[in-house]
Amino acid sequence: MQKSDSCLEMPPLLLSNIEEQLESLALWILEVCYNQKTPSALEILHVKNELKQIYIYEAQTEYI
Repeated sequence: MQKSDSCLEMPPLLLSNIEEQLESLALWILEVCYNQKTPSALEILHVKNELKQIYIYEAQTEYI
């Protein structure tokens, strides 16, 4: 995996506090990318689940 200087690149998640980190990343995505200053709990949950799927996929394909 190549690192870039892009501010839009997702930061790596630490195993501790992963749920909190996913939630804050989901909030950031909704605010910055979708201009939603007060997203609903359902929207946050949806983005968190999508992020989990991305990280799981990345972890599975990293060593292929």
